[in-house]
Amino acid sequence: MIVTIVTPTLNAVDYLKECIESARRNATRGIEIEHVIVDGGSTDGTVELARGYGLKVMQGKDSGIFDAINKGSFNSSGELLGFLGADDVMLPGAAAAVVDAYRKSRRRWVVG
Repeated sequence: MIVTIVTPTLNAVDYLKECIESARRNATRGIEIEHVIVDGGSTDGTVELARGYGLKVMQGKDSGIFDAINKGSFNSSGELLGFLGADDVMLPGAAAAVVDAYRKSRRRWVVG
């Protein structure tokens, strides 16, 4: 199953590496993580860092964080979609827990 993680960024190079690596560690047990970075015009190396990890990066001005999240959502291919701030991390097993809850309940929304 593909789980898409959308991360809006703006000059987040100091935090983004840990964010990306935490998402990558959640790719286990048949779970593929598609991490989409939506950047609002960083000038600090954020985009270059994300591209160095081979991530899908969308660039351009937006109308705020929710606009950026929407852009990333519309350009994702995951069956499940999550949002992660550039200065946040995913705990180990987080994606597996969400996928398990989704599979058991078959509900359209899983929040946690």
